[in-house]
Amino acid sequence: MTKKKRGLVMNKGKYLTDYLKNNAKKIGLKKALICQDKTLNWSELYADSNNIESFLRKHFGDTGKQHVIAIILPNSWQFVVIYYGIISSGHMAMPIDVSFKKLEIDNIINTTKPSLIITDHKHRNYFSSSIKSIIVDDLYRKKFRPVSYKNEFLPPEQQISTLFYASGTTGNPKVIPNTHYNQLWDIESIAKPMGWTGNDTIFIPLPLSHRHGLVIGLLGSLFHGNTVFLQNFFNPDSALELLDSGKISMFLGVPAIYKKLMDHNPEKYYDLNKVRLFESGSSHLSPLLWQEFKDRFGAEIFDRYGTSETGTIALNTLSERSPGVFGCLPKGVKIRIENNEELSTKSPGLFPGYYKNEKATKANFASDGWWRSGDIFLKENNKLKLKSRIQEKIMKNGYLVNPRDVEWAMLQNSKIKEIYVTGLQNKESLNDKILFFIVSDMSNREIQEYYKKNLPASWRPDTVFLISNIPKTLTGKPSLAKLMSMVNVG
Repeated sequence: MTKKKRGLVMNKGKYLTDYLKNNAKKIGLKKALICQDKTLNWSELYADSNNIESFLRKHFGDTGKQHVIAIILPNSWQFVVIYYGIISSGHMAMPIDVSFKKLEIDNIINTTKPSLIITDHKHRNYFSSSIKSIIVDDLYRKKFRPVSYKNEFLPPEQQISTLFYASGTTGNPKVIPNTHYNQLWDIESIAKPMGWTGNDTIFIPLPLSHRHGLVIGLLGSLFHGNTVFLQNFFNPDSALELLDSGKISMFLGVPAIYKKLMDHNPEKYYDLNKVRLFESGSSHLSPLLWQEFKDRFGAEIFDRYGTSETGTIALNTLSERSPGVFGCLPKGVKIRIENNEELSTKSPGLFPGYYKNEKATKANFASDGWWRSGDIFLKENNKLKLKSRIQEKIMKNGYLVNPRDVEWAMLQNSKIKEIYVTGLQNKESLNDKILFFIVSDMSNREIQEYYKKNLPASWRPDTVFLISNIPKTLTGKPSLAKLMSMVNVG
């Protein structure tokens, strides 16, 4: 691999795979990956990824073209090896969530048109024989000789390593390319604020098919040379046992995972004091959950804010951890609050634009090149405070209603276990409809009595949906599509 002298990160001109090679050379016998069924040290991880790299170079030849290669596998050592093999060979990895339904996967495949899909027997049945695919077990039965590769990589800030499928928080689902440089900047810029060093041991229960788990978790550990404990699928029982063991110094989670840890086996004591940092990202961390977690486990969750398009924009500090209030900007991040309170940003981590979707790219960039986040923030005492998303703005009786404020007020009632508030806009009316989705043993009448007594008129719901749980994506965000399917808008 040819190294360039370009780049804006502190380790200039580096590619992600340079760190894999260096780790194998310098800390080769150190454990790199601990999974349920296999443990790999850095030398073994490097050798196995080289085998995948050799296969891909032989398969695609020396054309100089970057191919999209989809990975449809659960968290596993095979996923990690294949991902590193893809980006080492100069191609673009496209991880796809195994929890997606066939229609969702078909949409991604049709959008990105991968040249190859690496998957398991279960998901192979999703595709027609016209789509080139290979079963992961068949791939690992073979050893491939190293193949020479004449083509040089583009500079790190241009060489795309990964395509992420966005769930559609900022509109319709889109494909987000990340370069080696985007990802390395993000990892390196948060290291000091998080106190992250090579001495940490990392626990990742997050799906590697999403940016949080893959970039912040897996690639962050690659950058620092950490040992990673990788959970195939999140299991609160085994997660708490591992956190109690003293083997883990950093835990990467999302609010939905912290909620499950909170609710699991509440009568049992777990000693989590040896965990140095509990990190949260990907979705809104409620103050109530933050406090409940602290009350039970004695740990303050470290909140981090960013997007797949920008990388990390803001985060807590080690000395001051608070949900949704960020006192630190990574080096190189610039922000401004627009007249509509939307946060816009520029940073070295900004992505190159949506994959094969110039219209969406132009729609989300301001004319001066600043990225519109879609999130509403306040700036108070040199700190950023997350309020809500632009599309969640609700106008009622002439007042602007913030759904997160309404949720906070309703959660003061201990009988309400969970709530999601959103609006339904009506172009023919000056008032939007306010919808409450509530998990509680209370009756509709009891809920009505509570909000009439405690909420201003502009905050009160037009419709209340009592449901058994708030449906969420794997990254912990409420699934708006599933919630809205409950609403009769006719």
